[in-house]
Amino acid sequence: MGALLSAGPSSFAIAGPSITVGVALGTDSNVFLSQTDPQHSLFLQTTLKASVETDATQTQRLAWTLRGLSKHYLQYGEADKLFGDSIVAYRYALHRSLLLGLIQTFSYTQVQLLDTEGNTLPREQFVAYANELRGYVQALPTLETRVTLGGGVRYKDMKETADQLIPDPTDPAAPPLVLHFPSLDHHGYFLTAEAGYRRGSGLANLSYEYAVTQYNETQANNQHTSQTGVKLVTNPLLDLIQHTARVSLGESFTRWIAASIEGQGRWNIDPFEGDLTYRQWDGKTQVDLALAGLARWTNVASYRTRIYAERTASADSSDRRERFVDATTMLVRSWTPRLSSSLQYQISRKTSNVAGDRFTTRTALIGMEVSY
Repeated sequence: MGALLSAGPSSFAIAGPSITVGVALGTDSNVFLSQTDPQHSLFLQTTLKASVETDATQTQRLAWTLRGLSKHYLQYGEADKLFGDSIVAYRYALHRSLLLGLIQTFSYTQVQLLDTEGNTLPREQFVAYANELRGYVQALPTLETRVTLGGGVRYKDMKETADQLIPDPTDPAAPPLVLHFPSLDHHGYFLTAEAGYRRGSGLANLSYEYAVTQYNETQANNQHTSQTGVKLVTNPLLDLIQHTARVSLGESFTRWIAASIEGQGRWNIDPFEGDLTYRQWDGKTQVDLALAGLARWTNVASYRTRIYAERTASADSSDRRERFVDATTMLVRSWTPRLSSSLQYQISRKTSNVAGDRFTTRTALIGMEVSY
């Protein structure tokens, strides 16, 4: 949102559009995020970013951004991924210290088999269309500080899976049973509060979000449903409540070195019987180094731990816990103002106290980007 915060004289001039296209060839050591049988594959990744906007110095500003990513595995096409976002943002300055904004985001997701955390998808194929409409009011009490209050609504429409006929395990001669897949569509609303402070090359942000998600057809789980599979037909529809607090600090120490640190805490509440209630903690550090004008070296380390209120089936009866660790290092070399190349290596690891819920994957890629 930071690029939307410049107020200035009244007019509505259109700036030139920009387009960036990227192509990369990479290797993935564990395509299916398996604990015991990792499968290796090369992949081809393409990215697109396009934007057009009005002059950033104007009182009114309208911006449109389109982003897309496609990942095709050469050996295992059934694991392909496709993501896309369209973002339209409008900002109006009532005064140099008071801004109003509206942001509409439309997203498309198509993944198969697994999500990014290694969880088996509840459908043969996960295709989702998501919409979010967000409004905000931002006050700029001083040149260094800003306070933002906002809120909005979200909706996600997921492709339905047709009912399936399966043989009756108790009587093979009986008519087949109908396996029904309820809709995963859901909607919700959220409220946000954010404060930011900038001084010199340093920046600090603190934010809070309250969000409610309501599923249209999916029922709430009974306690331990994710362990036992038991769910009563009389259960109400699933509602989830989330409280999320975030803090971030950033500093550019010199023109060659910049660093940032981020932290987040989330409390997800399942108000029915708590099967999906969890606490989550996230941390991330990033260091950027300019190597004598030859390349930019970026190093990112992130950590996530998630603790569910439900109990595991293990003998120690401890809370179910998941931990994610990710480390990425990337070199970017700009050959011309419009052409750059990159090298990236990433290692991701998930651990859990639930048997079989672990994986490690390593990816490496080399790519090029062209801007127009």
